[in-house]
Amino acid sequence: MSSEGKKHGKKRPKSYYKKCANVKRKRLNILEGGLKGFIITCCDREKEATREAYSILNDYADKLYGPENFKTDAPNNGGEEKEDEDEDIEKAMTKEVGAIKETKSTERRFQRLESKTKNCIFIKTTLESPTELAEKLFQNLYDTKTQRSRYVMRLFPVEGTCKAVLDEIKKLGGNLFQKYFSTPYGEGMSFSIIFKARNNNNIGRDSIIPELSHLVTELNPAHTVEYDNPDCLIFVQVLCTICCISILKNFTKFKKYNLQEIAKNEQNCPSNEMQASDLKAETENLSKDQMQTDSVDVPDNIITTTNDNQTTNDNEITNDNETTNDKLKCSDTSEKQTNITENKEEVKETSMEKSDVNAIE
Repeated sequence: MSSEGKKHGKKRPKSYYKKCANVKRKRLNILEGGLKGFIITCCDREKEATREAYSILNDYADKLYGPENFKTDAPNNGGEEKEDEDEDIEKAMTKEVGAIKETKSTERRFQRLESKTKNCIFIKTTLESPTELAEKLFQNLYDTKTQRSRYVMRLFPVEGTCKAVLDEIKKLGGNLFQKYFSTPYGEGMSFSIIFKARNNNNIGRDSIIPELSHLVTELNPAHTVEYDNPDCLIFVQVLCTICCISILKNFTKFKKYNLQEIAKNEQNCPSNEMQASDLKAETENLSKDQMQTDSVDVPDNIITTTNDNQTTNDNEITNDNETTNDKLKCSDTSEKQTNITENKEEVKETSMEKSDVNAIE
C-alpha cells in the first residue's frame, strides 16, 4: 500500500458521538423576559390556531398602523446597476452575496415563540401597545357580532414579561402600573387581580396578589378592589419560568376576552326574566281542575267510591253503546231492504216497457 493510503484520521470512539448527542443546542424563538405580545389559548389545534391568530392580528394591525414593511437596511446601489450589467456574471454574483451578508433582516410584526405549555401560544409583537390593538379588535367584534375564530378561544394582550421571581414581578408591575393607575388625587378606579400559573409550582397567588395590590394603592389610595365589573383587571400568567402581565379593560363586557363568546348574539339567547315569564304564562293556562287535583289530597274512602261510580258509569256507557249499535244495525238492514225493493220495481218497469214496444211493432 502507498503512503497516501495510510494517512487517515484516527477513528473516534463512541463516547465522542454520545457526548455530541447530549449537548443542549440553543433553541431560537423561546419566550423570555422583556417582551410584549399576545397570549393565545386554544384546544389541541395549535397549528391552526397560530395561523388563525396571525390572520386576525395582521388584519387589524394593517387597518390601524398600515401594512407591514419588509424593507431591509441594505445600501441602495441604484447608480451602479448599469455598470453591473456589463460586468461578468461571477463578479455580479459575488456582489450580490456580499450585499446579502451586509443586510440586517428586520423583525416581523408578529412572531410566535415557544412557551413550553400546552394549548397556550405566545406571539411577540413589535407594537408599542398591544392592549390598544386588542381593545380595537374586541370592540369591533362586539359591535358587528362577526365570528372570526374557529380554533382560537381567548386572546390576551401582554404588556411585559419577566422571570417568574417575586422581585422581578414587582419591578415589572411598578413600571406598568404608572401608565394606567397614576390618576389625579381623589379620582379612584376599581381594579382586580387574577393569577394563573402553568407548569410552575414555585410561585403562588398568595405571594403575588398582595404585593401587586399594594403597588396600585401606593399610586393612589382612592383605588378600590372590585371583583364583579372592575375598570381595570390585572391578569398575571406564569408560563413555565416566565411571568406575563396583562392590563385589561372591559373584561366582563368583552366576555373575558373570548373571541367565540363575544360574537354570539345576545338577542337570540333568552334571559332569565323571559324564561320566568314563559313559565308563569304556562301555569296560568292550566285548567283549574288540574291545579286542584295536583294540590288537594284525596282520602282513601273517596277513592273507593269514585272507583265504584266509575265502574257503574262504565257499565251504563257500554249498555248505551250496545243499544245504539243495535239501532244502527236495524236502520242499516231496513235501508238495504228498501233499496232492494226499489231495484225490483225498476226492473219490472223496464220489462213492461219492453213488452209494450213489442206489441206496438
